[in-house]
Amino acid sequence: MMDEYFENHSFSLNNSIIYEYMVKGCQEELLKSGLPSLMNERKYESIMLLYSYMHDVELLGPLKTAWSHYIYDKGIYYLKGLQNSRASVMTVVG
Repeated sequence: MMDEYFENHSFSLNNSIIYEYMVKGCQEELLKSGLPSLMNERKYESIMLLYSYMHDVELLGPLKTAWSHYIYDKGIYYLKGLQNSRASVMTVVG
């Protein structure tokens, strides 16, 4: 019974240390290069996990901002590639 208590207590402590260092301490890098990389590679499970971590440490605001920047940058990228032809527009839309 005592072992179970210490295992649960140390899990909680380890989890809070991971949140504090890995999520809060590295949030800028996670959102600057990590999020776009995950999106480009379509790693949806990792994106959901990132969302969960950011929610747990109350950092959804920066995540939403990074998400909107990603959408804007991708939109500009696709718009610059458009030609004045229906086929080009359908390629981007498709």
